[in-house]
Amino acid sequence: MRQTLAILIDGYRELNHKRLFWITMALSGLFVLTFAAVGINERGITFLWFEFPVGGPIAFFKTGLLSEEMFYKIVFVNLGLGIWLSWIATILALVSTASIIPDFVASGSVELGLSKPIGRTRLLLTKYGAGLLFAGLQVLVFTVACFFVIGLRAGSWEPGLFLAVPLVLLFFSYLYSISALVGLITRSSITALLVTLLCWFFFFMLNTADVVTLGIREEAQARLDRTKQGIERREKEATENLRRRKLDEQKDAAPGTAPPIPESFSAEELAQVDPFLASSREELKSEQSTVSGADRWQRYFMIAKTFTPKTSETIKLTERWIMSAAELKSLEDISNEQAAKAQERRRARRAEMRAEAKKETPAAAPAPGAVPAPDDDDEAPVAVDNQVEKILHGRSVWWVLGTSVVFESVILGIACVIFVRRDF
Repeated sequence: MRQTLAILIDGYRELNHKRLFWITMALSGLFVLTFAAVGINERGITFLWFEFPVGGPIAFFKTGLLSEEMFYKIVFVNLGLGIWLSWIATILALVSTASIIPDFVASGSVELGLSKPIGRTRLLLTKYGAGLLFAGLQVLVFTVACFFVIGLRAGSWEPGLFLAVPLVLLFFSYLYSISALVGLITRSSITALLVTLLCWFFFFMLNTADVVTLGIREEAQARLDRTKQGIERREKEATENLRRRKLDEQKDAAPGTAPPIPESFSAEELAQVDPFLASSREELKSEQSTVSGADRWQRYFMIAKTFTPKTSETIKLTERWIMSAAELKSLEDISNEQAAKAQERRRARRAEMRAEAKKETPAAAPAPGAVPAPDDDDEAPVAVDNQVEKILHGRSVWWVLGTSVVFESVILGIACVIFVRRDF
């Protein structure tokens, strides 16, 4: 145990002497100071004594719609974790730690480590743990500072923020395991860094493809449901019109010569009454094909993701655990309300433009409860986004973390086997 602790302390001292470690720490401090200087009031966002009224898609950043506690949580999750820790600080950490394993196995250094009374596997894993110190210290200091900012500015002390420490450290460990393996094989810190960044980019693109395909599927499914409803409505109207036509023909025909009115009509007969039914049915087939194709590709991406670390989804877990279900529901309701208002403004503007183009007055306001006519731009993208978020949040935590840890364990196992069997 003493040998392990000594190696960890030596690793900390090595990090402590790296300028990039202190540069990253200083940038984290600058972010926290900026975080503390930002706030909201009844008109919008404030920064120190400056005020910035908000509108459009961020119009809900006001104290009348959003509490200060929720505002700081949103900033912490989306900017602090989503951008700073999971991107910028992680890249700086990879740059700083990429040389730890290559320098350790370099000629003249590895012999000194192997001369200590400690097993090779334990020695390598201890060096690996020393590399994780960089990310661990950065995240811990950043989270503690943000904890006090939210507590002092919003009056809400949120211990759930500290869940970000193990999650971000776990996220970093996925990438650092690749860096350690490549650095052990090539003994080059540059190669280790480049390969790790390429793998990270691949994981990011795989997750992006999964999310995009999921969005395409849900949007196509929403269009499919609307098309089905439209076809049912048109078929019902066409059936009634055709039935009335048959009744009129019976009245005009001689008694006993008119054929009986069938209970239902064929698709061809209904299409003759409503020519748009044929095109609607073609659209239905197209939407069904889109849903089927997107669903198939989405399954392929899920299979691929099962064997790779879920970097983006691991960070997303912090949103699940820092914000309660009620808070997430409140944000969803606010987003839907803002989207509905924006949609009504677009409809009103289009109605005015059509009226001006036709030199006509705008149509009268619809009766209460009436369903507005569908518009090409009014497909409720916010509702689709919310559905995608629900699906992503519904994925098992054990699947997100468990399969990622298995991947990391396999990579570290390969590294340990190589290190144990290599003749230095």
